[in-house]
Amino acid sequence: MTRAAFAMAATTARQVLHPAAVERIAAAVDIDPDVVLDGFAGADLADVDLLITGWGCPPITADVLRTAPRLRAVVHTAGTVRNHVTEACWERGIEVSSAAAANAVPVAEYAVAMILLAGKRVPDMAREFRAARAQLDWSARYPDTGNYGATVGLLGASLIGRRVADLLRPFDLDVLLHDPYVADDEVRALGAEPVGLDDLFTRSGVVSLHAPLLPSTTGMVAPGCSRGCATAPRCSTPPAAGSSTTPRWNASWCPADCAPCST
Repeated sequence: MTRAAFAMAATTARQVLHPAAVERIAAAVDIDPDVVLDGFAGADLADVDLLITGWGCPPITADVLRTAPRLRAVVHTAGTVRNHVTEACWERGIEVSSAAAANAVPVAEYAVAMILLAGKRVPDMAREFRAARAQLDWSARYPDTGNYGATVGLLGASLIGRRVADLLRPFDLDVLLHDPYVADDEVRALGAEPVGLDDLFTRSGVVSLHAPLLPSTTGMVAPGCSRGCATAPRCSTPPAAGSSTTPRWNASWCPADCAPCST
C-alpha cells in the first residue's frame, strides 16, 4: 500500500484536514493522520511514496529528496506549488498535482460578490457611514451607483479570471478583459471584450485583478489605478493565500487604499 505523509503548516492542517477527509485519505493510503510535518529536519521519509502538502509546506529540496528515496508524487491541497516544489523535484520526475482548479471556484465567487458590491458603492458608503455615523444622501454622493449597464474590467484570464467572466454572464454588464497571452477570439468566447491595459482602466468602473504574482506583474498597475481615467475605478482583488492565479492583495478600492497600486 502507498505510504503517505502530510506536510504543511500546523495552522493549515487545522483548516483543511477535516476528520471526514482524513478518514477517506486513510482508507486509500497508509498514513498516520495524527502526524503533520511542518518541517523536514529529522523527519523519517525513507518509506514515504506520497506527500500530501498544503500552505506552509517547506521546500522539497535536493537534500530532502535524498532522505526520501521512494517519493514519487506530491499532491498539493492548494493552488501554486512553486513555493515548495523545487527544480530538484522536476529533475527527479516526481508527479505533482494541485487543487488550483477547485480553489478557483470559491475565489471567483468571492470576486464576483465584491465586484457587485463595488458597483453598488457599498465599500465607499460603509466607510463613510462608519466615519459619520449618520445617514447621508447616498444618491447625491454616488449618482453612478448600480450595476445595470456598468463596465467591469478583468485583468488576467487565469483559472479564476475565466471563472469570474463566466459567473458575470447573467448580469447586465459590459465585461472587458486584458491578457496579453490570450487571443482576442478566446477572450470573446469568454463573453468579454479584449482591450489593452490602459483601456481597461479608462473604461471600467470596477476592475478585478487575476494576474499571477510574478516579478513581471508586480507593480503593473499604476499608482491610483488612474492610467488616464477621470474617475479611478474600484478594484476587486480576491485574496490569494499563495495561489498562483491571483495576486497577494487584499480586497481594496481605489484611489485611497489600493494595495495593488502600491505594490
